[in-house]
Formats: sequence, C-alpha cells, structure tokens
Amino acid sequence: SGVLKNALDYILTGFRRKPAAFVGYGSAGATRAVQHLRHILAELQAASIRHAVHIGMTEMLGMLRQGKTMADYPYLDDTAKLMLDEIVWWSTALKSARAEEVRLAA
Repeated sequence: SGVLKNALDYILTGFRRKPAAFVGYGSAGATRAVQHLRHILAELQAASIRHAVHIGMTEMLGMLRQGKTMADYPYLDDTAKLMLDEIVWWSTALKSARAEEVRLAA
C-alpha cells in the first residue's frame, strides 16, 4: 500500500543490511504483494529471506471465523518455522558483518 511504501521511504537507512521476512494473506496468499515488496527492500539494501508464509483465503477465514491457529495448518506452521530459522541465521550473520564494517571504518 502507499502507506507502507511511505513508511519504508521515511525509515530508508533503517533497513540497510538487515534481514526481512514476509507473511502474506489473501486469495493468493499475497504473493504479488510480497514479490513487489522484495524489490522495494532490495533497493533499501535489505536482505530478503527466501522463505515466506503465504496464508490463503481458506486458512485466513478459518483463523478469523473459526478460531483456528497456524498449528491447525501444519504446512503453514512448517513454513513459518523455516522462515524464522532463516531470519535468526541472517540476523546473526548480518549483525556480525555490520560490526566488522564499523570496526574497519574506525
């Protein structure tokens, strides 16, 4: 949305060399929105995590109307675990790299 793009432009350098993960929901699991956002974050020098959680309309309605959770959809739970494991790995790696960059600049 325009509001999200505005926020990203405002923060700008806050995403530099930091990992980004995505959770999308909707009729196609927000796949197009996530792909578009990946391109925007690439320009902000963020590291986009390969794994994303795409929640389809059926699952979304189950969570909203029937009180289900991600655990009721094991494939979403598994994908979320992969994504979170990756973001932890990338966070650690990029934190070390940023610290080294600061050390070398000093």
